[in-house]
Amino acid sequence: MLDKKYEECIIIELKEFGMSASVVAYLIIGIFIILAVLSVFFSKKEKGRKVFVLVVYAIFFIYTIAQSMFYHNTQAGSSPDESAHISYVAYLHNSKQVIPKYEDMKLLTPNPLKWSVDLYEYREPTCNYVCHPPLYYWIINQVDAVKDTEEASVFQINKDALRYASLAIFSVGLMLLLYIGYSRIDKSKPWLHLFYAAAATCIPMLSFEGCAVTNDNLALVCACVTIIGLIRFCESKRDFLTYFLIALGISSSLMTKMTTAILCVFMALIVLFYTMIREKSIKGSLNKAFVCSIPIYAIALIYLGIIYSHYKTIQPSLEMICSREYFESTMYYTEPSQRMQMNFGEYMYFYIVQFLLSWTGIVGTVVNYLKLSIFTKTGVVMELLWFTPILLCIPFFRKKNCPLVLAVLAVVCAVSGILSVNTVKADKDVF
Repeated sequence: MLDKKYEECIIIELKEFGMSASVVAYLIIGIFIILAVLSVFFSKKEKGRKVFVLVVYAIFFIYTIAQSMFYHNTQAGSSPDESAHISYVAYLHNSKQVIPKYEDMKLLTPNPLKWSVDLYEYREPTCNYVCHPPLYYWIINQVDAVKDTEEASVFQINKDALRYASLAIFSVGLMLLLYIGYSRIDKSKPWLHLFYAAAATCIPMLSFEGCAVTNDNLALVCACVTIIGLIRFCESKRDFLTYFLIALGISSSLMTKMTTAILCVFMALIVLFYTMIREKSIKGSLNKAFVCSIPIYAIALIYLGIIYSHYKTIQPSLEMICSREYFESTMYYTEPSQRMQMNFGEYMYFYIVQFLLSWTGIVGTVVNYLKLSIFTKTGVVMELLWFTPILLCIPFFRKKNCPLVLAVLAVVCAVSGILSVNTVKADKDVF
């Protein structure tokens, strides 16, 4: 059962497009059933199989981009922290800084000024709580969507231009995500391609943030580039292209989002150490091609060095860049006496439930589309995706996709490690 608010909002939004919610739902279900039937058909018929598999990925790509455009047209500005991300872009435009001084970044008004639909003003005194590395913001700032005005603290901002630039980045990440399945899964099993395409694109927040100003879209590109490089490494393709992709993915992630960077680094280390132990040699893994790729890491390492020299950490936070009095006045601080009282077991249950609800729903600043329970029919299907790596323990799947096994297990271990660390940290910091 879905949240009533979710159903009502979707119905209203579809009516604005002149569509019936039930007609759209049945149409989507019908298309998926047709694809499922055809996937079984082409698993027995070789002629036209590769074309069908390509069509499957094309349909899911178009459908996901269409979802992102739908949310942009109906829920623009609802993406979490979008106003803070836009303020970051305005700061880079105004300061012309290559490496930002996070303590100087201010927040713009979240809504246009009364006398204009696209003029935004800095709020004083404020600190921008988004302290991510600057690569994503450098890129979308190139669309020249921020213009100066006669007032030094007021900017003319074309938010749609920034959102469409972000959508272009998201489209690249989505193509790479689907390419992993298309290029590595056995073509004789079209149904497996259908499952992968559906699983890779079914998470609501993926499409919800696709056409929003958020560095998560570039983080997706970085992660996919790293994974493709690691898959090539596991396939014993130890050439320059492999090491270039791994280096590019890790370096760009270090300059995009630190959580993604940790994920990429952990994945690479897991694959590297396992391979060296299995092959009982370091030469096969760290060969001349790897040495040639080392300079690619230099830019990211220089950036991290400069940040560390200034902040004594590679990831500044709001608490570090502002006064204690200001930090304690924000929504990110709650007096100890007002915090929720839970033991670790209660907190773990709370964390898992909230995580799964956000995994199967949409968390925005304007509206939240959440299910009433983690045990709804559609919710359970998405939640079971976390258990799909167990399939790799089955000899049938392991033998058919042997080069993929190590790469996938590296992803699973890295994600599990990050979630565990974040859970313990949140329990310590919040409660």
